[in-house]
Amino acid sequence: MRLRLTIFILVAILAHEHECASTSMKLNIHTDTKGHFSDQKNVLLIGVDDLRPDIAGPYGQDFVKTPNLDRLAARGTTFLRAYCQVALCSPSRTSLLTGLRPDITKVWTIGPYFRKTMGTHGDSVITLPMAFKRDGYHVTGAGKIFHPGTSSGGSGSEGGGDGGYPFNASGSWSEPYFFCDQFYNGTLQSPAMQDWPNARAENAGCIQSDKCVDCLTKHNSLGGKHSWRAAPCPANCYPDGAVADEVVRRLGLAAKNLPATNFFIGCGFKRPHLGWMAPSMYFDINISDVVIAKHRTPPEGMPTIAFGSNGELCSMDDVQCEKRNDGLQFLPDARHAEMRRAYYSVVQFMDSQLGRVLDALDSNGLTENTVVILWGDHGYQLGEHGLWCKVTNFELATRVPLIVSIPGVPGGTTSRALVEHLDIFPTALDAAGLAPLPQLMGRSLVPLVRAPDVGLSQWNASYSQITRPGGQGLSMRTDAWRITWWGKFDDVAGRPRFDLEPLGVELYDHRNDSEADFDAFENVNVAGTSAFYNTTTTLLLELLKATWDNGHLNPAPVPTAPPPLPTLPPVPPMPSGGRTVRFVSMASEQMCLVTSSTDNADGVGVSTTCGDINGQIAAASEFTALNENTTSSQYESVPHAGYCLNVYGGMPRGCHAGATLHLNRCTGSHLGNFLSYNYVDHTLALTSETNCSRYCVSIVGNGDVALQECTHATKWQLNAVGHP
Repeated sequence: MRLRLTIFILVAILAHEHECASTSMKLNIHTDTKGHFSDQKNVLLIGVDDLRPDIAGPYGQDFVKTPNLDRLAARGTTFLRAYCQVALCSPSRTSLLTGLRPDITKVWTIGPYFRKTMGTHGDSVITLPMAFKRDGYHVTGAGKIFHPGTSSGGSGSEGGGDGGYPFNASGSWSEPYFFCDQFYNGTLQSPAMQDWPNARAENAGCIQSDKCVDCLTKHNSLGGKHSWRAAPCPANCYPDGAVADEVVRRLGLAAKNLPATNFFIGCGFKRPHLGWMAPSMYFDINISDVVIAKHRTPPEGMPTIAFGSNGELCSMDDVQCEKRNDGLQFLPDARHAEMRRAYYSVVQFMDSQLGRVLDALDSNGLTENTVVILWGDHGYQLGEHGLWCKVTNFELATRVPLIVSIPGVPGGTTSRALVEHLDIFPTALDAAGLAPLPQLMGRSLVPLVRAPDVGLSQWNASYSQITRPGGQGLSMRTDAWRITWWGKFDDVAGRPRFDLEPLGVELYDHRNDSEADFDAFENVNVAGTSAFYNTTTTLLLELLKATWDNGHLNPAPVPTAPPPLPTLPPVPPMPSGGRTVRFVSMASEQMCLVTSSTDNADGVGVSTTCGDINGQIAAASEFTALNENTTSSQYESVPHAGYCLNVYGGMPRGCHAGATLHLNRCTGSHLGNFLSYNYVDHTLALTSETNCSRYCVSIVGNGDVALQECTHATKWQLNAVGHP
């Protein structure tokens, strides 16, 4: 009963949260090209490949020198709990740039192009840069924003970028795109570098000069497939330096064209993607100072399907991995410090090039009217769980850095809201002063930038997924938990096969996670390890299934008016005899008994006893409560509908004998099957399964109960999805 009620409540919440999102595959197309308003802002969108939030400043990782990331964070809001939809480059970027979940784009791996995978809907999708172009902005970019090649309409690994090369005037950009990536052998990668037709004339990418080729060759940084290389060569011999050069140039041009035309510029940095190549000066980290991961083995109880292959790192010419009997391969411990040092070194290089871009923004007088959004395309694992790189559903692979800076809004703030890549598209529109697009499945983060601590409970879950041979893993991160389901997946329909037995289930406990320790969590899969975790797993798994199937992908449209209130049945008589009431603390496995000596419809005082209740429940009716910061709560008796337990005086985490409890009749309605959640002001709102999820019961601080109609405007605030 509680299980179904929890599902109904979360589905209703998600429907409200995504009231402007698309429903099913029906895409509403924005066709107007508006004139510019004086308050419209420019946009600089900065994507960083393979950057995890293992950096300084608000993330608290002071080992790596990132003064320019710190500088940007001081100007904006850092989202400490931001997550990608897929921990893999192309599907992650496709979802972010279309504002659609992977099951809508049908892009779960590298290679497929959303305009083809979505069939007749593909051509009508408006991408993030296209939205600004259609609004009159001059839209350009450099580096890796879209994943290049076939993944964005190109050929092989070259071009594309949704009309960037070959240039398509109806595509995402106002002029040919400046591609700049790098092959594993150190050669710069772009249509211009590979001398594709007209690419150099169209400035369709970076070109490695003869001087750079000579320098890199001399220092063994060109040729082969190396995990890392350092050489005393200029910054623009590497993609990040060449991208910074081009973005600095374009910012200068943009400043000359203002105020006639607003600009949108995409800036895509390659590092810290493998191979870790950069000028020698950034490899100044003493390897003896590098701290490696403490937990270098797979999580205890992890289903094998959850583990990544470590294939990207293990395929390097200078890396020999060790394979276990179960087929999993691992980097030898002796190489961990070396590889971490190389990763951190190229992060420092990327940060220096970010600094050049921010300097150009300042020197051209553009800072005061330019929204800056920096994001990583996914997280990264550096030996934790024995994993390297990405392509898993673990916290370190899915959690990304995200900084949003809006002119006129004080910076240096942080938010612990659970947000997603999907939220970046609507945020960019909102922050710049453009109208929202109906197709988008995320929400604007602008309210959180303006007030980072307000309404956090409305941002209650983030979703990720990853493909494996034979199925997918679907993961939901809540405030306190990560639940992951592994099973068969229908690629044609874009639907998980929840009707079949799962291939594995994972539950990880994040209740004490401050986000600063990258090694302390998800080391034990607690699913099925105790009665407490069994219950939590069951509840969260059903929440994941319900929201993925009904709210996560296709939020139900909200009717303009709910149906009439039902006729309420009479309240049954109070049963006779003593009562035993059970409270279960979700903060621990400790349970408390609440017993009353007599029954009285008007309410009686009861006493509490904490301890082991095994064998003491008997056939008495039971109540289950959150015990979470409750000032005044009312809970329904499952066996005896119509009788509720009122809690006064607060019962924060754990059991406290000082609370005053009363058993009395529910007034104002027959509550039926309800489950409560806490508002921050200690007023509770409950949603009825029996009487349709459109009816709510509100319980205010004095315990009064009222049945009312719920509308899409209702402001639901979950204390935590992880505490069902």
